[in-house]
Amino acid sequence: MFHLLPHQIFATSQAIYIYVLDLNRAVDEPITAPTGFSETRPLANLTFTPLSLLHAWLTVLHLTVAQNNKINSNTDGGDLPEEEDGVPALRPPVVIVGMLRKSDNINEERQHITAEEMFVKIRESLRDSPYKHHVVPTCFMLDWRDTEKLEEHMEKLRETVRTLAVNQPQMPVEVPLRWLAFQREISNLLKKGVYMANYCQLYEVAQRQGISKEDEFWAMLNFLHDQGKLSSFPCNLVDKTRDKWEGIAVLSPQWFVNHIYKVFNPSLISNKTEQPKEDQSGGTSVTNGYLSDEYFNSVWSDVAACKQTFIGILENLDLLCELRKEKDPDGVDKKIANTYWIPWIARKQRSHTTTLRDESCCLRLYIDFHSLLPVGFFSRLVARLGGWSCRHEWTRLPQLSADQCRIAVHPGHDLLIEKALFAHAQIVVTVTRVFKPDHSDWSGKPPSVQVCEKVRHLLEAELETLRNSWYKRLSFSLCVSCPCKKTCVQHGIPGCVGHSCLHLLPLSDCLVQKTIQCEYRIVKTDFIRTFFPFSSLNVFQVPVGIMVLANGLGCPDDSCPRQQ
Repeated sequence: MFHLLPHQIFATSQAIYIYVLDLNRAVDEPITAPTGFSETRPLANLTFTPLSLLHAWLTVLHLTVAQNNKINSNTDGGDLPEEEDGVPALRPPVVIVGMLRKSDNINEERQHITAEEMFVKIRESLRDSPYKHHVVPTCFMLDWRDTEKLEEHMEKLRETVRTLAVNQPQMPVEVPLRWLAFQREISNLLKKGVYMANYCQLYEVAQRQGISKEDEFWAMLNFLHDQGKLSSFPCNLVDKTRDKWEGIAVLSPQWFVNHIYKVFNPSLISNKTEQPKEDQSGGTSVTNGYLSDEYFNSVWSDVAACKQTFIGILENLDLLCELRKEKDPDGVDKKIANTYWIPWIARKQRSHTTTLRDESCCLRLYIDFHSLLPVGFFSRLVARLGGWSCRHEWTRLPQLSADQCRIAVHPGHDLLIEKALFAHAQIVVTVTRVFKPDHSDWSGKPPSVQVCEKVRHLLEAELETLRNSWYKRLSFSLCVSCPCKKTCVQHGIPGCVGHSCLHLLPLSDCLVQKTIQCEYRIVKTDFIRTFFPFSSLNVFQVPVGIMVLANGLGCPDDSCPRQQ
């Protein structure tokens, strides 16, 4: 499972993906996954099967690089798109292949029947999913016991791949000879041990091959990136203010992949990193996702000159954030030099239970992804929020435990970010005060309304940035739990707080209406509007002076309307 996030870096619509299944095991049989990752642990403990892994992978592919196929742009209808030539409606196309080997307990005929039943189950599971339009309707079974039939099925698979390939939009593109000459120059640089170059350096190489126009240079760079000949990382993909010429190109994608896996592979991390004893606050150990500069020097000893460029690429991809120095309560800097936080590799475990806090002492929001939450999104979100928090002069570093993260958003407030079960496609966000030993009643108060406003806008901004940068088809909305106390069908409990029993209300609708209709009855919205006086209907009741203070997080709590 560790590869699901790094693979997103190289996903492209200009490819044909083949998903291989082991037909000797049931598609709904639980798989023992590597322990350790904050996002894969719930999958491993609850719904991690070959079928759920297929859905998780297709979700990532659909949200990151999906594009309409020019041959078949119609994606409506309830069935899998099955054209005459078998070309799916969306790119990239995905071919499902099942491998079958000899079994001592089941005869050959029964194995084939079981395999066909598995394919039917896969098709049924994809029927109502938006990513079904990537999947080729025909599933291929390769039986390694029968050489003649194996070759026959392999030929059908080859023919399907050829059909998909000729319908790819880049196939009719005529590649100029000067582009091929540029590729030869890249090969010569690789022979000399040059694996990275910035765009300005590549442009100089291109000019020597007769590629003088900038438009042609960018077209060639994008073409080679889609073809997998190199990996291009524009620096302005996230930060639009940066010059596009500051981007970096990796001349050997496989070389880059090998070094990325050294960071994201848990077995390599455990072999190269000694586990330090954590302090009471959680510490900066690898179990919380923290890696020191010494670790990078060790794991990338063969590319020491490229280390900072590697780290810069990971940070630009929202996979890593560099920590600022932590301050102790007296305002003195602690020695945390060149420490990096990668949420994806965090391995500190806790029991998978929802954080239960008194609703009167906190603000709880739900980010609903409408059944499509890609694996890796949680890590990228908390990496961005952690980087934002570390840029402020606060005293607490981000802490990650299993699928829950605690991030400082104010000197006196924390943000708890918790990923719900994978099937529910939700992230739970809780704003709460930080416990202060010298103020025993501090943590028992509701969070400051200024902090609530700031958190709302922060979440919306970061979610929108992630969607624009990496997940183009992502859909999300900030919601709150409805207080109607409806009795759930599953447990028969009024106001049940189980993830499968909650029904949510859009936060934006609650802030502009005094009442709202849920699926059970009409409810008043003052339960949530009191946390957002500057965005809701009662904005006219707030004094002008307090409206000015609301622009920042440093507002004194005794000036907040909730405290008056």
